Order: sequence, then C-alpha cells, then structure tokens
Amino acid sequence: MFSSFFLAFILSFIGPSLAQKKMCPKIFFQNIDENVLPWVQVEGVYELFSNNDGFPVYLNRPSGLFFYYRDLTSQGEKLLAFGLKVTETFGAVGRLSNDFDPKTWLSSGLLNKKDLFGDVVKEWSYYSPLDKTFKTVLGPPYIKAICVDDEYFRCNSGKVYLNDTVTGNQAEILNDPRTDFFAKVPNVYASIRSVFKHSRQEWYLYYRDGYWRVGTSYTGSGTDLLRTKDLAHRPEYVTNYWESWTTKGWTAGSGLRMKCRGIANGENECYDKPCNGQGTCVYTADNETVCLCQDSTHGPNCENKDACSDPGIPANSIEVVHAGNRPGDISTSFCATGYRSSPVEFFVCEQDHGRKNWLLESKATCQVPPPITSGPIPPHTSVPAPGPFPYPTGNPENIPTSKKALDQSEAFMIFVIAFFACHVLCPTFIWLGIMLVKIVRFSQRSRPGSPERLEAVQNAMQSRYMLMIRVYSIFMNFTFWVWLCAVCACLATGDGKARSFTFYWAAVMCGVCAVFVTLEAFFSSERAALHNMFSWEYVKSLQREPPSIEMVIDRYEWKHQRMAVYRTNVLTGRQEYQGSEDRWRKVGRKTVRQPFVYSSWCDESNLEVSENGRLFRLRVHIDITLDRTAAESFEVQKSALIEKTRHLNHHFDFSRVDSVANHHPYVVLYHKKESVPFWMNEQFFWCFTFLQLSWIYRWLCVSQTSSLQFTLRKKVFCQPVFSEQTALKQVYLAQTVPGAHDDIIQDIDAANKPLLSNQQNSTNYLSV
Repeated sequence: MFSSFFLAFILSFIGPSLAQKKMCPKIFFQNIDENVLPWVQVEGVYELFSNNDGFPVYLNRPSGLFFYYRDLTSQGEKLLAFGLKVTETFGAVGRLSNDFDPKTWLSSGLLNKKDLFGDVVKEWSYYSPLDKTFKTVLGPPYIKAICVDDEYFRCNSGKVYLNDTVTGNQAEILNDPRTDFFAKVPNVYASIRSVFKHSRQEWYLYYRDGYWRVGTSYTGSGTDLLRTKDLAHRPEYVTNYWESWTTKGWTAGSGLRMKCRGIANGENECYDKPCNGQGTCVYTADNETVCLCQDSTHGPNCENKDACSDPGIPANSIEVVHAGNRPGDISTSFCATGYRSSPVEFFVCEQDHGRKNWLLESKATCQVPPPITSGPIPPHTSVPAPGPFPYPTGNPENIPTSKKALDQSEAFMIFVIAFFACHVLCPTFIWLGIMLVKIVRFSQRSRPGSPERLEAVQNAMQSRYMLMIRVYSIFMNFTFWVWLCAVCACLATGDGKARSFTFYWAAVMCGVCAVFVTLEAFFSSERAALHNMFSWEYVKSLQREPPSIEMVIDRYEWKHQRMAVYRTNVLTGRQEYQGSEDRWRKVGRKTVRQPFVYSSWCDESNLEVSENGRLFRLRVHIDITLDRTAAESFEVQKSALIEKTRHLNHHFDFSRVDSVANHHPYVVLYHKKESVPFWMNEQFFWCFTFLQLSWIYRWLCVSQTSSLQFTLRKKVFCQPVFSEQTALKQVYLAQTVPGAHDDIIQDIDAANKPLLSNQQNSTNYLSV
C-alpha cells in the first residue's frame, strides 16, 4: 500500500516532465505564397532564441524577425506573431483559440514536426495597409512550420549545389556535388525568385508554376530534368523531395537537395577563421565550409558590406515593408486604391550598374508594366526530356553563356594529345635505334655481300616485331604509373570542367597499359625461362636425345575469284563502284607429315662452364646437319613423298621441321637448388606482373643470372642403301598401316625397326 502511494507521488512529479514537448532548435515556414501573403519576408529559418509568456521565441537572424506567442486576451485574441520586436507585429499572424494555454500545450501530447502549430492555429492572416485590417491567408497549401536540421540556413554566396551525383545515358557524370554548382544569374528573376545557371552544363535552376525546376532553359522552351513542388523563395529553402525524369516518368528521390556552396569542399577551413565581420563558420555534413553572414554582410566570406538603402515609398504606393537589405531580399509595396487589380508589387535588392539598388520585379506596377527580366517569360510549355538526361553542354565560367579562348578541358586535351604522341613515338624511335645497332653489328661480323651477312640481316629483321613489343611494354609499364597518378589526383582534388573527362581517360589508359604489359609478359622469354628451371643435367639429357626431322608437304589448289572494287568518294563520302579485279586464294589445303628415316646420329655440341654457383639463362638453339649420304637419302624420301601425295592437289609447299625431344628454347640452369633465390619462380613473376612491376622483377632476375647461348648440334648419317624405288615401297607400306590416312603418312619401318644407333661422341657431352 505504501509503495503504491510512493509510486503515485513520484509520477506526479516526473510525469509532466516526461510529457513535456521538446521544441525543435530550428523551424522553417513553408508555403509562403506571395500571391496570397504579400509579407513574404517572414519566410526563412528560425532558431530557438528565448521564451516569452511561457512560450518559445524563435529568431530569424538574417532578417532580425522574431516569431513568438502574444497574449492579447484584453483585445480578445491570442496570436503567434512575427515582429522585429517581441512587442510588435510584422504583417503576418497565426490566430489561436481563446482557450489556448501555452503551458498546457507544451506539457501534453506529442510534437508534430511536420506541422508544429497545426493543431492550435485556426487561420493565418496578414495586415493590409490599404484596407487597414487583417485578411485571411487563403489555401491550400496552408502555411505551416516544420522542424529542419542544422543544414538549413540562408546562403549568402550566390551559389548552390545539388548534393548528389547525376549521371547521363552513357554513365558520364553530369553533376559532381564536390565541384559543380548553380550560380545566380544577375538581374534575371522568375516570380521574384532568382534564376541560377549550372557551372558546367547548360542547365538552369528556376521557379515556374509552383515548381522549382532544373531544365535546359528558364524561359520554358527547353526540357526539365528535375522538379519539386515547393513555394520557397530561395532554392536552399526547398524542403520537399525533388523528382527526376527517367524512362519511367517523374520519379521521386529521397535525398536530392539544394545546398549552399561555400568557400571550400573537402576540408574544414573554419580553424583559419575565414569569415569576416560577425560571420559564423560552419562545416556541413557534406564537407562544405560555409560562412553564415550577420547584419548586412554577404558574399562567400561575408566580405561585402554594401547593401541596398531604404527603398522609400514609390509613386502611387501607400506603404513599403522589408526585413533586410542584402542582395536577394524582397520589399513589398502596397499600391494605392485604383491603380491595379493586384494590391502589391515587389522589389528585389540587386546590384544594378555597379551599385546596390531595389529593382522592380513584377509583371506590372501600380501604373505601367515594365519587365525587369531579359525578356518576357511565357507560360510554361516545356516537355519531358526524351531520356534520363541529355548530353552535357555549356561553359562553367560565364553566366549566362560565354566562351573562353581556352578552358580546362581543352587544355587537358592538348596535354593528352601531346602525351599520347610521345607514348607512340618514343618507343618507335627507341626500337628503330636498337634495330639499326643490331643490323650494323651483324653486318660487321661477315663480309659484305656474303650469304652469312644476308642471313644475319634477315634474322635481325624477323625479330623486329618482338623487339618492338618489348620496347612498348617497357614504356607502357612506366606510363601506367603516370596515368595512375592522374587517377589519384582526380579522386583527391576537383579540377572543374575536365573532372570526369580526365578521370575516365586516365582510368582507361591505366587499363590499356596494364593489359598490354600482362599479355606481353605471358609471351616473354623471361617467363618461359622461369617456367623451365633445371639443373645442369638437363643439357646432358638433351645431348642424349636423338634428333627428329619431319618432312611436311602442304597441298592446295588456287581458286580464281573476280571481286568488285569499291572506293570511297572523298567529296561525297559514299562508296562508288570502280570495276572488278582478279584475286587468287588457296583452297582445299591438306597437310602431309612424314618423319625422315636415318640410320644413326651423333651429338657434336659442347658447353663448358665453371661451377661458380651462379645461375644461367640459357638460350637453346637446334642445329641438325646431314652428311652427304643422309642428304641424298633425304632428297630421295622427299621425292617419294611428293610423288605419293600428287593425287591430293596439284600445288604444294615443302618444309622441314627439326626438333629434339624435351627441348625448351629458354631455360634457367643451376648447379645446386639451394642457390636459387626464393623469389625467382613463375609465381613471383606473375605477382609482380599483376602489380605492374613486371620489368623491375625481370631486371632483378637478369642481375642474378648470366646469359648464355647454347647450340644443340646433331649430325645424322645414312647408309647408301636407299633408292627411289625402295623409298616408294616404304611409303606404300606406310599406307597399309591400320588407321593411316592420305593426309597423314607414317613410315612403318621407322615405327617398328630400330633404325637409330646409339653412336655418339662421348667427349662432346657437357663438361662441368
């Protein structure tokens, strides 16, 4: 029993505090429509300031307006009022019921952050100097106060940005929130709201027919890309969601928002106190450093102090009201009786001819209708964009439009062309120089005009393509890191208009260089040598292997074709018929292979090295020679094979293929396995290659090995027992072997008879 009374006693004290409404630190008044509420100056962001009559007081610091509760019970009213002082009323009020009690309201119920005072305000009214009475603000939409976060504030820099990346049809970046922005167009307005132009695209941010829009023209003749239904007089005050045009129509987005472009993005510069005067520096959630200006200052750093003077009372007007004299502030002039159907006209503080002045921004005045904008704004007739977004056009520096002699994108394009030309020409000149030196060296080793000299020059020219690819690989391996630095620079800093072009070009070139180096590494001699690492016994095993000589006949027919010839006309660009020409091509190709049969062979190669523990990169060549009788036997077997395959096709090409079993052109040899470094293997080779350090790894391998050329010489002997009839007989016997075909002929004697002897010169083995 005692515990129940104690619990009730405690709840009687803490209950009201638990139910106490916690007022928002910042509020904003939506739906301030100048057509129904001329006192548009009350729009803005209000911060919690103090209390009055038991109710919170909010202050709009840029204009100096207060929003507070005013108890006029003696006059039969209770109000939520605006005023330059807490004891005054500035035009607009929210009427409350007579039984409204602020303490009861604050201590009961929940706070509706989407409409703070919607449950207590009966109607909103404004004062009409012409009628000297309050008039009801019509709706919908109705005026309401909502809670906003710390990111809502007045922008004094004249620039706003879209806080999300916008991409086009080809995935190109059309809007980068870190670098792009919309800048105010001087002296151009739409319904007393400023018009803004994008820094990089031919886009305009403007207001029309109850919508803030982003389109290709602010006159209504272009296409709209973004829109939101909001009556805010400044784009940073928009609180509703933006819609974007897609292939499915208008799609609402949850995060798009216009924010204030400050003095820096990506770094907090508030520590340097960049704001002049009484300005307050804030660092936003989007990493933007912004100065919030006080009094009459404005500009990115609150550096400008000039403001519009008192507008006075224009002709045929009875009263002018304003709450601020900085650029963009609005004054309302109430016309005298009988001068126009609309009772008000609006002026905007703007820089005119180098000085601040109040410019008339109305479709009509109290007397005549002179427009202020660059041209009359027709009714909105824009059509939706045909795709998600159009291709980008425009210039970032000049507003509305202008063209510099050279912008960032063109300057970077010149750099790219020069660098790409160097990318192509430098390896070419290096390759030509190396080839010239090799040809001169080969030429000096033999007499001019000798067959050896001609063969040396021919061999040098045959390897020119592989050498050129290696030179290009070295250069591309280096330039990969240059382009990678460009990619990192693009990610770390903003570079204006050339941002996306620079990034994508550098990224593509990084990929091209990496792929080229990787492919060249796969076919490189270094990889082949690391793949074949053997001890010195490998050379002895090659010397013990018998040589193999294969005769290859490629039979074919020539087929005649008459082809029509077309040429492109340079003037018209069209294909024009030029006649016909005869062309021949090989058809019905059949390849026949047969091993050359010999009786014995010997090894004549020799390689002497000292056992010093070093590794050797060995280039192994094969040289198989025939003695006189073997050469005669080869010609006999060749003639027999040609005669046998004559029925296949009329024309043929003959070739000879020399080989030795287990032969590898490039090998690495070692005396002891322990002498091989742990990193010298094919696995490490590929790791370094994928890290684009391939040539550094190759040069390390070269520094750890010695290069040697080894010619594996074999000599073949035959007994003079073969005649053309005997060879033909052997060929015919090969045809009767089960599974034999006309296009592949094998010698049954070579398959079943031990024709090869083991005669070899033991002194010609490898000496270690």
